[in-house]
Amino acid sequence: MRHLDTDLTSLAVFLVDRLTEDLALLWERESSREGDLLRPGLAAQVAVIDEVLVTLRSGLLPPRRELRLLLFGYGAHPDYDPVWTQRLSR
Repeated sequence: MRHLDTDLTSLAVFLVDRLTEDLALLWERESSREGDLLRPGLAAQVAVIDEVLVTLRSGLLPPRRELRLLLFGYGAHPDYDPVWTQRLSR
């Protein structure tokens, strides 16, 4: 894991915002389901998102492989900055 510098702080804020939105959507979708049983895999999805959020909030970036997947997944978001991906390529 890499410590954040000022250039990547906006990336961390972007990822925290997106992951928090995704977490809220997971819980919203789950709460709208009928029945008392949780959807299989929900706990694992929440745990992964929580782990990345803890990492980001501690001032670190996730490992490069995870970071690349996140940037790929959020690349179409209007707040995405292609410079983040270019910077990781160096």
